[in-house]
Amino acid sequence: MKALKSTTQNPPNTNHSPIRTHAKANTTNTNSPLVKLGINIGVALEYYDFMIYGLLMPFIMPLFFQSNDPVVSTAKAFSVFALGYVARPLGGILFGQLADRKGRRNAFTGAMMLMGSATLLIGLLPTNTILNSTYSTLPALLLIGCRLAQGLSFGAELPGAITIASENNSEQKRGISCGFVISSTCVGATCATGILALLTYSLSAADISSWGWRIPFLIGGALAFISWYLRTRMYETPEFSRIEQNQKLNKPWTPLFNAIAQHPLSVLTGIGLMLFPAAMVMTNIYFASYLISAYGFEATSVYSGMTLGLIAAAVFVPFFGWVSDHLGIKTIFICTCAGFCIACQHLFGLLDTHTQWGLFSFLLLWQVFLCASTACALPWLTQLFQTEVRFTSVSLCYNIGYVICAFLPNIYTFWGTTNPRIIFYMLSSCALLGLVSALVIERTQKHA
Repeated sequence: MKALKSTTQNPPNTNHSPIRTHAKANTTNTNSPLVKLGINIGVALEYYDFMIYGLLMPFIMPLFFQSNDPVVSTAKAFSVFALGYVARPLGGILFGQLADRKGRRNAFTGAMMLMGSATLLIGLLPTNTILNSTYSTLPALLLIGCRLAQGLSFGAELPGAITIASENNSEQKRGISCGFVISSTCVGATCATGILALLTYSLSAADISSWGWRIPFLIGGALAFISWYLRTRMYETPEFSRIEQNQKLNKPWTPLFNAIAQHPLSVLTGIGLMLFPAAMVMTNIYFASYLISAYGFEATSVYSGMTLGLIAAAVFVPFFGWVSDHLGIKTIFICTCAGFCIACQHLFGLLDTHTQWGLFSFLLLWQVFLCASTACALPWLTQLFQTEVRFTSVSLCYNIGYVICAFLPNIYTFWGTTNPRIIFYMLSSCALLGLVSALVIERTQKHA
């Protein structure tokens, strides 16, 4: 199918003037170290800001969700947490439309402004302990609004960063460039856990519940505006600049409908590519409780191993990006999916040793498969779509893949007790779907 083959070529990276009429004369080139730093810091901060709510949930629950039943209070808090994920596809579409119509720079800076504002506001929200009973529902409603804003922004952040990195680098350097962007998510997650560890070490539980919980949100919100400022110094990407100058933007259709109507197979296979890395990420979240309850590991060992895995992932992703530049994204992704299908059961066999060595080996090998698939899937998505619909399409495939896999922890919880092998079946199925999608793309491009 012709839709799978991008019609644009990446031009050489040059320091040309910005094509936007409102751009400042001193705007920094997108490829400059300062702006690259702003992009990577922004991706890290987005993950930091989005995760910190989940990590602080035990302290936040009684402040915003009053209930005599702690289970009900917890359910409400997790529902608000889930709202952020529900809003992600909508945010990807909204900012994608803006990016494909008005420019990458506008959408990318707007997403960071929204995330920074929402995170800062959470740190300033009134709680039930401050307001009287007449306004007891107001804090929860304000928190819901802030989480929805975070979700909208989050849905556009990583797809946008990958799109910009891809359009500003030649095909020979696309993998490692996108790899460094993706590795910033690991940095953000590590910073979130590190800030929480420092907070719990420095303050008592009473102080955290009283005022200390606000500190991580205020820090994240303030740093987000620094990243926003750096992003305002960006040029448009060379590919978008060229089609805008040539007035080749598709005006009759919105980018979303254009992508779905003209590139349906690209959208479906793009979602298929994302299912495997998304399934591994969501399963990795489930490990926090699963490895303790199912295998009897100590909580300290599990969290230490997961932190070690995040640190390793920050190195693994750029490495596999570099490897994909030399051996090919398609080759690495296909081998990763096929390899996981074969090795999945044996990989979990390491946990049956019930040793710390077995646990750490499992978590490190898990990150190898996760990082290899992620380092290939996201850059590959950018190659499936034309410039006119790329930002929207990448966001759509990325977020739908994650929304589908967001239900995996629930599936493991409800069916895991009666069928312990459900986790093998689900992960292998997602890897197989990724493999099939990759082969369909490969075959279609050959016959395009």
